[in-house]
Amino acid sequence: MTQEKKFIGFDLGAESGRCVVSILKDQQITLHQVHRFTTHNIKYENGFHWDILAIYEEIIEGLKKAKKA
Repeated sequence: MTQEKKFIGFDLGAESGRCVVSILKDQQITLHQVHRFTTHNIKYENGFHWDILAIYEEIIEGLKKAKKA
C-alpha cells in the first residue's frame, strides 16, 4: 500500500496570497490551490502596511479548506 503525505503551504505577495496543498504519493507531487485571497493594506502616515489581522483570518480560512482537500 502506498502512503500518501500532505503538506500545506502559503504564498503571501504584495497584492494577493494563496494556500496550496501538495500531495506526495508514489514519488509524485501534485499541487492544489485551495484558497486565494487579497492581501489587504492599510494606509498610515508613513505608507501602506499589510492588514495582518485580515490576512490571519484568510490563513485560517485556507487551513479549513486545506483540511477538506
